Amino acid sequence: TNGVPVECMSNAKNGNFYSWPSEVGSMEVTTNGVDIALSEEWWQIAGDTLATFTKSRLLKGGGCLSPEASCTIGSVVYWVDTGRQIWSSSTGEIGEPVRPDLANLLPGKTYLVYFKYRTYNWLVLLDANVGQILIYDLDLSQWIAPWPTQATSIWAGQTGKSQISLCASFATGHVQQLTAGNFF
Repeated sequence: TNGVPVECMSNAKNGNFYSWPSEVGSMEVTTNGVDIALSEEWWQIAGDTLATFTKSRLLKGGGCLSPEASCTIGSVVYWVDTGRQIWSSSTGEIGEPVRPDLANLLPGKTYLVYFKYRTYNWLVLLDANVGQILIYDLDLSQWIAPWPTQATSIWAGQTGKSQISLCASFATGHVQQLTAGNFF
């Protein structure tokens, strides 16, 4: 059985537990609840307490296989689906213009992160299988040409007071901060 019974919803089968029909590929916390990806579906659990939790299907077809291949911005979830397409829960598919660049994505080697710093408001995708970074500019709603890289994973987050960084790790074991003006 998938899951931990004491951490689930009260009105589920077997009491405080809900068994998903397949393995959970990713979970994202939004302002509406917790969105849960299976291989071909997205579900949402919403509510404030065990007594008010509800479960509903958000999408059938187009799940996510890896927690690294999804991210949330407010109430919008972005993810790389099992068909190697990039989706937004608010606008639908956003990866159509770069589908040829996504042909060789592998679930365990695909990373999707949100990077917002100064003038940059980006969704950053690392395809570590092919060795390229693709950036979707959320302000312009367009893709920037891909850049080659040797990175094996990426991360975006706060590294200091008022400092948001985009960092990449490499097979050699080192981590490098990627400077948008220099690297891109």
